[in-house]
Amino acid sequence: MYGFKQETQALVELVRRIVKDHQAPLEARRLRGEKLTSADFQPGREAARKCGLWGLSLPRNLGGAELCLVDRLAVIEENRKSLTPIRFGGDALPDLLHLEGEQKARYLDPFLSDATAICFALTEPSGGSDPARNTSTRAKRDGRDWLINGSKLWVSDYDEADRVFVFARIANENTDSSISTFVVEKGNPGLIARAVPMLGGTRRIS
Repeated sequence: MYGFKQETQALVELVRRIVKDHQAPLEARRLRGEKLTSADFQPGREAARKCGLWGLSLPRNLGGAELCLVDRLAVIEENRKSLTPIRFGGDALPDLLHLEGEQKARYLDPFLSDATAICFALTEPSGGSDPARNTSTRAKRDGRDWLINGSKLWVSDYDEADRVFVFARIANENTDSSISTFVVEKGNPGLIARAVPMLGGTRRIS
C-alpha cells in the first residue's frame, strides 16, 4: 500500500488545519443556502499563503511553492474534500512565466502578488477544451488592434477576474500552431457574459 513520505504528510495535515479553521465555516454557510463571495474565501487563501502554499507549481524564484507532482496532488486531494476548498493563488498560466519587461510588470507580477485576478476562456460550444481541434473563435488584426469573435463556455472565476485570457485562432490560418492567447481587459465592451448556476458554484458563458 502506498504511503506519503513525512514531508508530504505534513503538507496534508497543514491543509487539513487551514480547511478546518477557515473553510469549514464557509461550508456550513453554503449548505444553508448562502451565497459566498471571493472576500469570504480570502482569509483561507491568505492563511495558506503565509504557510507557503502559494503558487503550488510556481518556481521558487517567482515566489511559488514549487511542489512536486505527488505533493501537489496530495494537497489538492485533501483540499477538495471540502465543499468550499481553499482558493490557492499564484499559479499562473505557463506562457505567462516567459513574459519579460513591461509585459511581465503588467500581466504577471500583479497576479503573483494577488493584486489582480485573471481567468481564461478556452472551452467552446463546438466541443470541449481541446484547442487544436475545437477552437473556432477567430482573431483578426485591425491596425494595431485585434478583433476577436467567438463564444466560450464555462469561464471559471469570470466575476472576480480583472483580465480574461482568450484563446483564439488567427484568422485565415487553419494550422494548430495558429492558436494564440489574447489578454482582454474586463471592461472591454465586447465581453458579454451570462451566469450559469451549477452545483457548488457558478460558471459563465461569454
